[in-house]
Amino acid sequence: MMNNIQIITDYLRNNTISIVDDPFLQVTSFDFENDKMTFDFCFPVAKNSKYPKDQKVSFKRVEGFKALKTTYFGNYSRSDHAWFRLMEMADRQGIEISGLPLEIFRNDPHNTANELSWKADVFMPLK
Repeated sequence: MMNNIQIITDYLRNNTISIVDDPFLQVTSFDFENDKMTFDFCFPVAKNSKYPKDQKVSFKRVEGFKALKTTYFGNYSRSDHAWFRLMEMADRQGIEISGLPLEIFRNDPHNTANELSWKADVFMPLK
C-alpha cells in the first residue's frame, strides 16, 4: 500500500485532480487459510469520465452498503484487529457478513508519530 500512495498521488498531482475526501482501502478478496488478501487503495475524487488513462492507476465507483462499523485507533498496519472484532460480533449476533472490510483512514500518519491518534473507520459489509 505504501508504494501505491506515491504512484497515485503523483498521478493526481500531475493531472490536477483534487482529492475530495479521506483515503480508503477496500478488501476485494481474503484467503484466510493462506493469509493472503487483495485490496484496492483509493483516494476519493470528483466523478469524471475524462481522466487520462494510466497503466497503474484506475478509477472505480464505490456504492453505499449496509455494514457493521467500528472505529480503530492505532497503527493502520494492525487495523485487521478491528476486522476480527467485527467478525466475532457478527458471529455472536448471527449476522451474515461479507468478510471483506472497507477502512477509511481519517488521519495522515505522516503528520504525527503518535500512532494512538491515528483513526480509521472500519466497515464490515452485510451479506
